[in-house]
Amino acid sequence: MKFIIRGVYIYIKNSKIAIMKNELINLPIGAMGVTLGSMSLANAFGFLGVNFLKHLFMNLGFLVIISGFLKLILYP
Repeated sequence: MKFIIRGVYIYIKNSKIAIMKNELINLPIGAMGVTLGSMSLANAFGFLGVNFLKHLFMNLGFLVIISGFLKLILYP
């Protein structure tokens, strides 16, 4: 497969990249809102002393928000 992004050719040879591309295209935009809420809740978990949940929610939230922005940039 060949994709053109701002004049640069990107060849996808690995099936794992193709699967990630498919998941990125199908990411619902509402997931970013849910992620923002869960990241806010994660701060409450940190306040209560449950730090492993805080770190878990923050890391998952970071991945979803980065994926959402990549979707907006790559597939407008």
